[in-house]
Amino acid sequence: MKTSRIFFALALCAAVYGCGSRIIQADGNAPPVYRMDDGSLCKAPAGYPGILGARGTLQIRALFLASTPPAVTAKDVTDLPSLEELDAALYLSCGEYATGELSADVFRTQRSLFRELRLRNLALGVQSWLDDPDGYAKPGKVCQFLFDGDDADRRNETRLVPEQTTADDCAFYVNTNGGTHVRLGCSAGRWKLHWAPQRILAGPNGWTNRRDPLSGSRYVPNPNCGWG
Repeated sequence: MKTSRIFFALALCAAVYGCGSRIIQADGNAPPVYRMDDGSLCKAPAGYPGILGARGTLQIRALFLASTPPAVTAKDVTDLPSLEELDAALYLSCGEYATGELSADVFRTQRSLFRELRLRNLALGVQSWLDDPDGYAKPGKVCQFLFDGDDADRRNETRLVPEQTTADDCAFYVNTNGGTHVRLGCSAGRWKLHWAPQRILAGPNGWTNRRDPLSGSRYVPNPNCGWG
């Protein structure tokens, strides 16, 4: 009996520690940062908490309760919320998951919908750039989508992406379309490009190495144009 009690106490402590270790206290009065099971950090977006009551944030929070698969739910969204509103909705879910209010399965589904909607934002931004006759002259972030590692592939493509695009967005985008890697780059306009020394391995959840810090690493170009 004594052994059983000790085991139960240890298990309870481990469970409490596991939950508590997901929350990283921010400096000052800033909102907390949440560490997800895959090592990624969930942070409050710019404008938080002012955008918690925004229409787009509330819309996504409601869609998080949908019973349809995330890919189906995302297709039915005709008026896409801003990326800040998307991030605010997910941030609330991160907090609920970190404190045990959401199960891992429910949080995984909500996060999948979040990614599907970010993917649509990315695809629309790329298409807008392609449709612009002067698009090649614009500076900004660039993603090289690779479909067969280092091997040449006719599907490989380089695209200027919206300013708020993340490495995860590009990795999720290429993986969804059957690719394997992404190389992050910066353009000074008119295809004056410089690239990160090392490419990113893409997986079904985005960047597979997200436990490593992005900023200052070989995964981002130098000088950096806002990657991480």
